[in-house]
Formats: sequence, C-alpha cells, structure tokens
Amino acid sequence: MREAFEKWVTDDGQWPSAAERNGKGYVLMMAESSWRAWQAAYAAGMGRATVICHDRACKEGTLGRISALQDCADAIRAEIGKEG
Repeated sequence: MREAFEKWVTDDGQWPSAAERNGKGYVLMMAESSWRAWQAAYAAGMGRATVICHDRACKEGTLGRISALQDCADAIRAEIGKEG
C-alpha cells in the first residue's frame, strides 16, 4: 500500500522529495496528510478514494489543502465507524 501511495504522491517518481520521510512520517505536511487519508480509505475498502479527496483539495491554498485532506480522512473514518 505504501509503495502505491508513494508512486501517486510523487507523480510516478517525478517529484521524489514529496515522499521524503523523517522517521515516523513524511517531511512534507501535505504528504503526511495525504498518507493518513490514503490509509483511512484503504481501511474502509475505498481504495483510491483519497485521490478524489486530494484532487478536490488541490483547488485550495496550501493550508486549505492540508485542512481538506484532514477533513477527508476524518470523514472516511466516520464512515468506517458507521459500518462497524
């Protein structure tokens, strides 16, 4: 799953610094937020649903993107809770 995420977040390797890690997570907050959303989507069986969230978030400024991705991850987790 992480390999697929890093391929996506780096735009098939075009931007390798986007997947740079600092031990526990990614250096870039945008990548870390995207990773959290990606994990939540996969846990919910939603696969690449986070790509849709990311594409929508890209219409925002940097802080708006981060906030939108965190909101997306929270919404996905809420949906998981409803199913359980």
